[in-house]
Amino acid sequence: MDENHYEPVPTALYGAVLFMAGIAYLVLQHLIIVSQGADSILKRAIGPDWKGKLSPVAYLAAILIAPGLRDYR
Repeated sequence: MDENHYEPVPTALYGAVLFMAGIAYLVLQHLIIVSQGADSILKRAIGPDWKGKLSPVAYLAAILIAPGLRDYR
């Protein structure tokens, strides 16, 4: 983030990559739990996983506010 001086497009693209990684994590996690059943070890290990569900929301918010970064240069 330092070399582009908070330009909106690179910041939004970085947020998009993080968003897609977060969604892929949720999908993979869900598919593993479904394949192992409702009483899977993974489901017990992650618990409610509020951070895993909140992260894509935060990434999406960052993508949406990236155009406003132009004002803070």
